[in-house]
Amino acid sequence: MSKLNTWRLVIPLLIGLTNVAIAQQKGIYLSAADFNKGIVSFTQAQHHPYQLKFNGLFNRGILTIHMGDSTFRIHQDSVFGYQDDEGISYRFYHNNIYQVLNPRETLLLYSITTIRNAKENLVTSQYFFSNSADSAIYPLTKFNLKKAFPLDAHLHEQIDLYFKTDADLIAFDNYYHLYKINRILQLKQP
Repeated sequence: MSKLNTWRLVIPLLIGLTNVAIAQQKGIYLSAADFNKGIVSFTQAQHHPYQLKFNGLFNRGILTIHMGDSTFRIHQDSVFGYQDDEGISYRFYHNNIYQVLNPRETLLLYSITTIRNAKENLVTSQYFFSNSADSAIYPLTKFNLKKAFPLDAHLHEQIDLYFKTDADLIAFDNYYHLYKINRILQLKQP
């Protein structure tokens, strides 16, 4: 294979890898609209130190962003959330930080994981949902889902049919690659 043909193969690959790296940059979602579009602000500039700090002892509710020689302080309640360097998104809501489990699905699911007993590695997760990125977050229960869709009797029946307990609501559909509750919502749309 000639060098020219090799470069024709390598350059698109490098461009694709660069786009993936940019898409998963650590930074802040300024709004729910930015989250929906995947727009991250206050990102790390190449070859500059970057640090994102949360909830210091005296600065509760304040994000401190160190970018190179600059420091920015932002109130958590004035931004949607952030994305870490692994591409995992988080949402700030009522002084809590929720991990977004499914950023590209219709009904957003969240978790908060806490360590109840460090010696025994006892970890618990609580699950939540919201109808959209800019709506309120509620505990993920069958009752709360029905309240979120009060006029949809068919959905209420589907919830009771497919989910026996509240814990079943976090089930993932490996075939369709989305959470089962979102698959049910997809099926009801025309």
